[in-house]
Amino acid sequence: MARNSLRTRRICFDAHKWQTPDGQWRLTCAGCGFHMDPVRDKWQADHWVRHADGGTDEQTQPLCVPCHKAKTPTDIREVAKRKRGTDRHFGIKRSRGFSRPKGAKFDWSQGKYVREPE
Repeated sequence: MARNSLRTRRICFDAHKWQTPDGQWRLTCAGCGFHMDPVRDKWQADHWVRHADGGTDEQTQPLCVPCHKAKTPTDIREVAKRKRGTDRHFGIKRSRGFSRPKGAKFDWSQGKYVREPE
């Protein structure tokens, strides 16, 4: 299912809508507190518990587009970093590590590997 699908937005809207005294529906941006008119203002349903962390579509909050654009790159970086760590931990991706060049010896005075004299 698409991450910001119609179903997800509907669940988010139903959970967070509120009505003004004159009868208009509003959403409050969870990032900046802006009171959005869901008809006129662009908004997106953001998962406060990411799908990568086991979140569901019921765990959403409305965000205005500028707040969502600012939050998304951070989420992507955090998920990718965690996946890299778990891949290494479980042996899915092996660490390359460093191996000594064949026939070379570390020369401390030069601070590098040099060929051993034959």
